[in-house]
Amino acid sequence: MERLFSTRDIERLTGLKQGRIRYWKKIGLIRPSGRAGNGRDCYTFMDLVCFRTAKELLDEGISLKRVTSGLKNLERILPSVKRPLAHLRIRPDGKGGLVVSQRGVTFEPDGQMLLDFCHQDQRGGPQIKPFPRGLGPRHWFERGCSLDSSAGTLDRAIEAYRKALEIRPDFPDALTNLGNIYYHQGESQKAKECYQKAILLDPGHVAANFNLGNLLEEEGSLLPAVSYYEKALSADPLFADAHFNLALVYEKLQLKMRARPHWKRFVELRPDTEEAALARKFLDN
Repeated sequence: MERLFSTRDIERLTGLKQGRIRYWKKIGLIRPSGRAGNGRDCYTFMDLVCFRTAKELLDEGISLKRVTSGLKNLERILPSVKRPLAHLRIRPDGKGGLVVSQRGVTFEPDGQMLLDFCHQDQRGGPQIKPFPRGLGPRHWFERGCSLDSSAGTLDRAIEAYRKALEIRPDFPDALTNLGNIYYHQGESQKAKECYQKAILLDPGHVAANFNLGNLLEEEGSLLPAVSYYEKALSADPLFADAHFNLALVYEKLQLKMRARPHWKRFVELRPDTEEAALARKFLDN
């Protein structure tokens, strides 16, 4: 059976914010191609590959407009290739555009082939110009993502995230994931520093704000935790866990009227969960 992924799974595996994932679905960039048993649309592994490729291109400085227009051109000239982001090698050309490789041929999304006339093959014809690609921050980030779910590979995941940050210090997703590892290892101060740095770089970073709020709540710093949960929800109003945690903090602060809208929203977003049953109890009281 093919593994399916929710929007939250895609966020965890790619570092993309859920709001951006939903926006890309809305504009047709990457739509879910799977369906769960309950009839809900879900993302497949190939969709996950598309997300990672698209995010890598944006991280390299390619505009979303350039990516979407390039994909439309590829769908036009290669109608038999479904989901080009997953099945073609698409990468920056170093000038703000894209180049594509398929079966040894390199070309631009509009179909223009790229030739290197400085080298000739044995028959005297021009060869396709290669576009070498090194191990950039995106490579190390994805390597960290593939290693941080198992206790036995956490040290290697830390090393991968650190390498990503050496190349690109302003990488909030890598900082957030590194902070998550420190948090689960009980190194709260290191985790806090990672989250704070990520938020300085991206004040609306959903995961960094949520995780810092969670850490502060555990420390008993309830009012600062409220601030970070609210920032997470400001960036992603459909973040169910942030609604739940914020409501719980308000209950601890005896601010029940402020908790109610967040309990209600959580029940709307996650109606069939054990947490929703708890939220209903708070609402009934």
